[in-house]
Amino acid sequence: MTDAPPAPAMRNLDHEQALCQAIASGVQVILRYDNGKNDRTFEPFAVYYTTKERSRVSVSGVQVRDSAKPNGPSTPQAFDISKITRITLTSKKYKPDPRFVRSDRLYAHGIICCAKV
Repeated sequence: MTDAPPAPAMRNLDHEQALCQAIASGVQVILRYDNGKNDRTFEPFAVYYTTKERSRVSVSGVQVRDSAKPNGPSTPQAFDISKITRITLTSKKYKPDPRFVRSDRLYAHGIICCAKV
């Protein structure tokens, strides 16, 4: 008996669109990830394809707060959009973190949308 490869994740176009809207507006989002119970405040920088086949899409940015670790530091983060279960756009503005560079190899398979830095 052989193990079957995992089924490919389904793209969530609504979440991709919401994240691109937040990036264009420069506002933080609150998201819930991977059926977790905690909310994360996140400053999205780029929505991009993570595979050559463009079957998976992620978002990179800075997580500024995790309700499970409220005193934790702000950290660069990437999330698989198919695992995000909820996104709420806020009105809190931010400026993109200068550590994010559009030419980074992370984005080699294509950017759907990104912040202007």
